[in-house]
Formats: sequence, C-alpha cells, structure tokens
Amino acid sequence: MIDRFGRPLEDLRITLTHVCNFECFFCHMEGEEGDNYILSKEDILLVAKVAKNFDINSVKLTGGEPTLRRDLVEIVTRT
Repeated sequence: MIDRFGRPLEDLRITLTHVCNFECFFCHMEGEEGDNYILSKEDILLVAKVAKNFDINSVKLTGGEPTLRRDLVEIVTRT
C-alpha cells in the first residue's frame, strides 16, 4: 500500500488501551479523547493478521499504558 505522498505503508500501530497510570511529559494522546472504546483481543489479532496480506512488516502495540491490559502477553505472542 502507498500513502497519499507516495510512501510505502509498512508499519501498523494498534492502540491497546487509552488507560494510563502515569503523566509522562512526552506522551502524545492528541485526538484520543472521547469514548474509551478499545479493541478486543480477537479484533487486534484479526487486524494484525489481515495487515500481513497488505505487506505490513511490523505492528506497534501502543496506547496509554499497554501493560495495564490483562491479555497483553497473549496479544504480543500471537501478533
């Protein structure tokens, strides 16, 4: 896939959660206000699987504080 500037899209960023227990000065949560809907584990795994069909080379798992997800280990091992 190619973005509107002609660059190849090779990476995917998936937000695991908006919840955070820190107030890091470098955190960029712009545009993340509103409802705190998060993807289910199954949805995350599906998106990562489909992304491979579009030549995505890496998946970055981000969020507020991803380690607050109880299913993080399973998500990481299966993506």
